Amino acid sequence: AYYHFHLQLLYNAILWSKYQKPAHELGVSLQCPSIIRPTKSVLLNATVFNIGLNNETNVELQLLINGSIVDSATIPNLVNGSSFTLRYLWTPTVESVYNVTAYTPPVAGEETIINNRVTKLATVTSALAIGIIETHGESLHTEDLVYFYRSLGCIVEKIRMALSPEVINVYDVLIVGEDWSNIPWSPSEIAAVEASIDSRKSFIGIGDELAQSVRTIMQG
Repeated sequence: AYYHFHLQLLYNAILWSKYQKPAHELGVSLQCPSIIRPTKSVLLNATVFNIGLNNETNVELQLLINGSIVDSATIPNLVNGSSFTLRYLWTPTVESVYNVTAYTPPVAGEETIINNRVTKLATVTSALAIGIIETHGESLHTEDLVYFYRSLGCIVEKIRMALSPEVINVYDVLIVGEDWSNIPWSPSEIAAVEASIDSRKSFIGIGDELAQSVRTIMQG
């Protein structure tokens, strides 16, 4: 009983441990659209962060597409807590799936290097692109929609992040599920959807209360 009692205490407790930031530690992030139209220029942003205790010198940042370096930079002095962003304007012409990577080689004394590389897949295609909004509740019909539209040759993705022009502008059609109201829409998300409709993109709602749902979203 004594042992069980203390297990229960541990189960409901918050355990604290001291964390010491490493002396040398870099990390990278990558902003890259998941869908790109052929011959359309998009901006790729690769960022390196100094998250260690020490300042670092001659930090290299590379941007690679399908394993080949397309742009790089060397930062002479990257102060701890600071970052540097490499911006590359990419205009793909061939329809394909591309491997886009941001990478910074480890600095002397850096032990954890798993966050020195970030990779994303970018699909360059002229096919109809459909985004299913799941940011505000998942539709019961989501998997059926994905299967149906992909069988027609469409590119279908589920959107599970806050809606913004950058997030939704890559899609030709936006679909919101019947459980759209589970999580409230922010004013910026409503504005982003309104702007996409103003630009003649299609917006589809699913559910018995379709008209009221769309009207509520548009009116805020």
